[in-house]
Amino acid sequence: PSRAVQPIDAVFPPGTTTEQSNAANAALMVDSQQDAIAAALNELGYTFPQHVEVKQLIPNSPAAKVLKTGDQITSVNGTAVSSVAELRSAVSANGAGKAAEVGIVRDGTASTVSITPEETQGQVVLGIGAGMEYTFPFEVNIQLNNVGGPSAGQMFALGIIDKLTPGKLNGGKKVAGTGTIDNTGTIGAIGGIRQKMFAARDTGGASYFLAPASNCDEVTGHIPSGLHVFAVKTLADSLAVLKAVSSGSSTAGLPTCPAS
Repeated sequence: PSRAVQPIDAVFPPGTTTEQSNAANAALMVDSQQDAIAAALNELGYTFPQHVEVKQLIPNSPAAKVLKTGDQITSVNGTAVSSVAELRSAVSANGAGKAAEVGIVRDGTASTVSITPEETQGQVVLGIGAGMEYTFPFEVNIQLNNVGGPSAGQMFALGIIDKLTPGKLNGGKKVAGTGTIDNTGTIGAIGGIRQKMFAARDTGGASYFLAPASNCDEVTGHIPSGLHVFAVKTLADSLAVLKAVSSGSSTAGLPTCPAS
């Protein structure tokens, strides 16, 4: 039950070298750490500059002749966007083939530009690589070597909150978890969750596990015996679990993945 069978191309995409894969995962890890810091500080009520920024322009895309790298994206069709996920959702809602009014800030000057998204591989896109830009109120260093990818985001955020608040967030209990996170605290799906649950129990001695609710299809039917798994969608959900676990109160009413 701790193993899964996948097509080799799903793990090692054709034409991608080990070096390229490692570099991509390293970049995702850096972004994950920044988003985790932002999520933790936002949850704790800190205020600091944060915005969606154009990091890359795809050649010959709808945005290529309109936007520039470094542009801040503030809204789509009048709706404010404060995260990359919100930007994607707004562009998707606009649809392909119809102009979207995109609010930007360039060199300190706000304006609105018109961009007609297109559909690529089943997704409606502007043709940019978007990312978050933060100016934190203090320095946060995360030390974790030889690990790549974005799936530690949730646990980074919880670790930061633990450092910035009194006492132990987990009440001294062994709690493991996984999941991507964005600056708004939204927790997303990851790969290999079946293996991570078994590793958490077998090598970490964990009794509790925080799993992205969007991974429930892989969690259901594969939970190791003795491990209590909770389905979380936001950082607030995870904090509610930790509050119950640390206080010893009942966890019966907290969300879990379907039993079967």
